[in-house]
Amino acid sequence: QYTLRAGATVITVKVEELQELIKTIIFPELEKADDMSKESSFITAAYIKYLFFFRSHLPHSWIMQIVCRLAALMKHPNKVVSSYACASVERFFFIQGPDKKSVMNKEALGPVVGNILEPLCILLKSQQNLYGIKSLYRILQSMGPDLNPLAPTMAQMYAFYLDTAIAQAVNQSFNYMLFECIGLAIKHARESNETLTVYENQICPSLFNIVSKNIPELISYAFQVLSMFVLYKKELSPNYETLMTSIITTKQNWDSSMRYLIPGMIQFARAYIIKSKASLASSLKTLFEVFYQVLLLKIDESAFALLITIATTFPFDQLKDHLVGGINCICKRIQYDKLNTVQKQVPLPFSRGLLYFLSICVNIYGFAALQETANKVQPNVLLMMLNSEMGKIKHVEGIKQRKEVVTAFSKILYGIDGMTPELFKGILEGVVQLVDTGIRRPLGAFESEDLSDDNMQRNKHQQIYSTFIEDTYKGEETINEKTILLKSLLDLGNKIHASVFARYGGL
Repeated sequence: QYTLRAGATVITVKVEELQELIKTIIFPELEKADDMSKESSFITAAYIKYLFFFRSHLPHSWIMQIVCRLAALMKHPNKVVSSYACASVERFFFIQGPDKKSVMNKEALGPVVGNILEPLCILLKSQQNLYGIKSLYRILQSMGPDLNPLAPTMAQMYAFYLDTAIAQAVNQSFNYMLFECIGLAIKHARESNETLTVYENQICPSLFNIVSKNIPELISYAFQVLSMFVLYKKELSPNYETLMTSIITTKQNWDSSMRYLIPGMIQFARAYIIKSKASLASSLKTLFEVFYQVLLLKIDESAFALLITIATTFPFDQLKDHLVGGINCICKRIQYDKLNTVQKQVPLPFSRGLLYFLSICVNIYGFAALQETANKVQPNVLLMMLNSEMGKIKHVEGIKQRKEVVTAFSKILYGIDGMTPELFKGILEGVVQLVDTGIRRPLGAFESEDLSDDNMQRNKHQQIYSTFIEDTYKGEETINEKTILLKSLLDLGNKIHASVFARYGGL
């Protein structure tokens, strides 16, 4: 049996015999692999592939020795040999020890990481090797901030790759992984403004060049990486403010022809709102107009991400008048989709975004304040929205999102004006089903075992997971979702019991 994660998991020979073969034949041959002849390259590639397939059966004490030898072969002139070496190193990161963690952790990598990075960077400067850039990502992932001292060298390397991508056509999957690596490097440097400045000085000229030239294959990635500098830098250069103003005030940016760019621009705008909300207080009307347009284009995840960032950043007194227009736009979209789509309902991304937005508002402002604002659109419109979408509660994703939804709807169960038996039952069933599905991954987590090597599509947004921005609202300190629900049901039971006792206890 063979799996992408572990290689060959079931073999027909004894493990000891397999290991003896590797030790006595393959190891010595790899040590002699400096012979660059065509015949020798073919044999070397075959031996590397053998290690690749049977990696799960290698003693853990051999792993770093093998990795160092494979790293030396990354700069082999034969592309098959260098690619096999890179692919093997990347897969070796999934070999786990007894603690279920990678044996290639930063403690194991630290003493030899320079010996691995040097040939890897030489390879990547000579060719856009997809397996090589995947290996670099895994190294960054494992080493974390411990690679920050190498920032000057790494920043120059990233700038070189970006300029190469700007100047000539490069494999889209390579571009994607390049920006994942850059985003991860910046995230790991977020606690060091000095390191961030090193990356900013080297990388941002290329990123702004991509934006100014509107390079379709790269511009969405550029916005996402720029959002990291906005979020983490202590002081922002005027270039970021200029870009933000251009993004939100240029109406053509929100045209349907720009669909593939909008998620990246929204992410940059969200980062800027979080970092510089004081300078945007007078631009709330413009920000809500952007929300309306993105929602009308049915780019629902981005639309609600922007709305939630606004709602969790600005005080309610500044927002309430604008929220009336926002809720009105949401209602129109629900009505339109129910009348004009085959499914006769809004899609799941819309429902998830709406439920999380309503939950955030309930948890921050209280249900009464939200209902009062919504009633300015139409009396009881909030209850109408809840009736419409309560069946989707079970589909909410993300650990934080689930907790906020359970917390908010547990409060709503406790008692609101206008609660009907049908609405109560629907909300309770939805919350219970959501809790029963178990904890899921955080939104934005890069959970794929295989870093994508599919052909990336032009004019299609690709999320750079290492640049994912979570909203800043911390929420209530809670143990878990079930605790929230159980506490609310107990409180509700006590409330009902007290009500009954008050009415009939004296009889």
